[in-house]
Amino acid sequence: MKSPFTFHVLAGNHDHLGNVTAQIEYSKISERWSFPTEYYTFTETGGDGSTVQFVMIDTVILGGGSEVLHPVTDEIVRELHGNELPGPSDQAKADAQLAWIASTIASSTADYLLVAGHYPVYSICEHGPTPTLISSLLPLMEKSKVTAYLAGHDHCMEYLNTGTQLDHHGIGSAHSNDPSTAHAHAVPQDSLKWHLEGRSGGFASFDVSKSGLTVRHHAGNGTVVFTAPTHAPRS
Repeated sequence: MKSPFTFHVLAGNHDHLGNVTAQIEYSKISERWSFPTEYYTFTETGGDGSTVQFVMIDTVILGGGSEVLHPVTDEIVRELHGNELPGPSDQAKADAQLAWIASTIASSTADYLLVAGHYPVYSICEHGPTPTLISSLLPLMEKSKVTAYLAGHDHCMEYLNTGTQLDHHGIGSAHSNDPSTAHAHAVPQDSLKWHLEGRSGGFASFDVSKSGLTVRHHAGNGTVVFTAPTHAPRS
């Protein structure tokens, strides 16, 4: 029986410690696993004809790996905060992805444009903001009127907006919810609009129509715990 849904996958820091290529190749044998390349885009159309373009990116290529490994055992000694990331291990590869992102989002005609990556741009939680993305990715998204940036990595649920059209949603609590607010001082003043502390699990859902896009954050049992302001279609 064909699966009624598809997982659209992107890689994070722990995936890069393993074999991202194998995950991409798995797309060839699973009908519900979509991971065609390290970064890619696809568009969904709502019942009323509204369109949402998703731009799935690899932030580890852009920012570098976050794990410090033991020199002998290769065990993870600690994870770096966003402001400690080493930067791209392959600058040419990072530049190529940034050029693709810039071209893809600049040419989008979708009603709503969502960019998804593992590392957050802004976060108040354990790992905090990612300066590499603030300097390289954020200006591209703001220029092209991206609707929202969706991130994981930090195991919390949060919503930030710095006063532009671009929303920032942290959706990283699928298996746990870290109550840390260690980096509350590191995001722009008054940008944090909502954060959920210390509950088990969580996810987000999206309501889309020609009149607006609404993001809802849910606890692990499905209860809606926050509804973000409805976002008007891109002009």
